[in-house]
Amino acid sequence: MTAPGRPLVRCRRTSSKAIATATSISPIAGNGFAAYCGDGGPATDACISGVSDLDVAANGDIVLAEGSGRIRTIAAHDGKIETVTNLTAQPAGSACSHPAGRIALAPTGDMFLVSRGVCRLDRDTGEVSLVAGGGPCADDFGNPAPREGDPAVGACLPIIFDVLVDVDGALLIAELYKPRVWRVDPTTGRFVLVTGHGRENTLCHANGNGDGGAARDACLSPASLGLDGAGNLYVLDAGDGGGGDGARVRRISRETGVITTVAGNGTLGTCGDGGPAIDACIYARNLVVAPDGTLFLGGWDGVRRVDPSGTITTVAGPELGDFYMSLDAIDAAGRLLFFTDEALPRIRRLTVP
Repeated sequence: MTAPGRPLVRCRRTSSKAIATATSISPIAGNGFAAYCGDGGPATDACISGVSDLDVAANGDIVLAEGSGRIRTIAAHDGKIETVTNLTAQPAGSACSHPAGRIALAPTGDMFLVSRGVCRLDRDTGEVSLVAGGGPCADDFGNPAPREGDPAVGACLPIIFDVLVDVDGALLIAELYKPRVWRVDPTTGRFVLVTGHGRENTLCHANGNGDGGAARDACLSPASLGLDGAGNLYVLDAGDGGGGDGARVRRISRETGVITTVAGNGTLGTCGDGGPAIDACIYARNLVVAPDGTLFLGGWDGVRRVDPSGTITTVAGPELGDFYMSLDAIDAAGRLLFFTDEALPRIRRLTVP
């Protein structure tokens, strides 16, 4: 996934690796023209442009946010594309009237969209409402910072790097300036701290500070979030990059609340294929997680996979085509979805063994 204000990174080769022969890329949307057209017809014949994020619903429908402010869906049963709403049609000045940078789908089918705050698009009524953020900030550094127990609506959250909906339907928010992951209690609408103590400390970021202890006490800079089928949370830790590329992936146990490193030794780079992921160098832009806990990292050198056993391998690289490997979502069949926005904007599906 690609966070607001973060440029996509072209994958490039830094070392020689074997690429699995069964890996393939196929287009699923976009006719190659950067524009808006094609509603009601096949997604592969439609014009798309400036896609900032994708997500996949439980029924296989794909939801995408475009730079124009439009939210569009691609139906799983017939592959046709439709516009659901246009955020720029919301009342002027509303925190929900700006194009969405991120999308997260709830089990109910509701959509959570990162505009100037986090907004919910009700599946049944089509109503858009603010559920987190959207409040004024006194400066450019995220002050006044939210505190645990504060109402989420109206909080100062100037830059949100990622959002997810957990297995309980609660919203998870990764913020930049006071690096933390918040949970918005679905009953009270108030913040509950998940991880990150919110203090800038590049040394503790780089060292994976807090591993083996309570995630609430850990130091990290969350750049991308993922959930496995058991509800364990995976956080791409940007370390002293401050929300950019990550050199470490950390997992928070849903059962115990303990945080551990599952990939990356803290050094940005590409090394360690075939060995333990925790000893490897990684240079990841974002991550997606399969239900069984298989972890996929997209970034500088294509796509790398961390199996549940903890072994890291490269599964896709530039040999498959000159694409940005900035992963956006994973479908029920374990296929990875991503958007390319060069001369030929399309949504593509990456199938790996």
